[in-house]
Amino acid sequence: MSEPLILIVGSADPSRNDYDPPLTDPAGAQKAAEQLGAELARQGCRIVVYSADARYLEAAVVRGFVGASKKSARAMIQVRFPHTAPESAKFPEANTHGPLFEPLQDRNGSWEAAFYASLRDADGVLILGGARSAHAIGYMALGFRVPLVPVACFGGAGKAVWLAMRPGTDLVTDADCQLMNPLAWTSSAAGPLVASLLTQRTLRDQRGAQAIVDRGRVAAMRQIVGGVAFLIAAIGLTVWGLIQPATHQTALFMALLFIVGPVAGVGSALISSGWRFENERHSIATGGLGFTAGLVSSLLYLLAQFSTASDPSMIKGLAMIVAMATGLLAGFAVDRVLKQAAEGKLSLHR
Repeated sequence: MSEPLILIVGSADPSRNDYDPPLTDPAGAQKAAEQLGAELARQGCRIVVYSADARYLEAAVVRGFVGASKKSARAMIQVRFPHTAPESAKFPEANTHGPLFEPLQDRNGSWEAAFYASLRDADGVLILGGARSAHAIGYMALGFRVPLVPVACFGGAGKAVWLAMRPGTDLVTDADCQLMNPLAWTSSAAGPLVASLLTQRTLRDQRGAQAIVDRGRVAAMRQIVGGVAFLIAAIGLTVWGLIQPATHQTALFMALLFIVGPVAGVGSALISSGWRFENERHSIATGGLGFTAGLVSSLLYLLAQFSTASDPSMIKGLAMIVAMATGLLAGFAVDRVLKQAAEGKLSLHR
């Protein structure tokens, strides 16, 4: 599905004393959670929640999300829970808005397994309040560059993770960080915070795509440089073979005759493959394919020459040039054929 998937993390239970920093306004956090849930629905997000227990803020987020969802919306609320605790997935709103919910039970009996594994699928994380587990997933999101909005003004893990963010290095700007820690929460704060999540997602995707392009260009240039080096070597070996004694019966000439084809095949395969920046095949694999193609094609040509020559001395210098050209074409051809096969353009059937 194209809708961004946002993990809802946090709690604001006034009976607990393990929040660090301490909670500042548990009732306000509940209200903010409901407003954020409504805004997530309005901006077309899906959400992941883990428990309907009122001690967690997921219940308030779901309440706001359901209230702002379109009637035609389907499977917008994933409920991830361990198979040992199906009751945790029973949100009251599912009784009246069942199609909105998508229960996903985890085969592991521990809730931590479903909780932390969900980060793998996340397009963003929203943290409000929260204690140790919220701390952990917030720091993991920072480490893995997952779009993140920790609401800091209510204390808890939201404040701690906010303090750990580095504008410019992480996906956020200074302006984003200011939005995440308002002096006083108002309903108008929800929209910009959800927008920040979506902007961070776009930025992450752009950086990831650019990094792939950059790595591809570097790999391509390496292959092209390597290919040119092998072609120069093939031409050098050919010239060296041609200036051998006129009888062309030396062991060196015979050795070069069988070497130039594979070397030329490596060069042409590397250049052909490297010229396409999107190519993902490793240089060693490409070179090996070119070597094999050049060896087989030049061997077939040379075996035909030797089988028809009554005397090996009849094998002239022209054979050296043809062997190199044969290997060159074979290396180029094998790369093109494999490219078409990978793209599904090559078919053996009419």
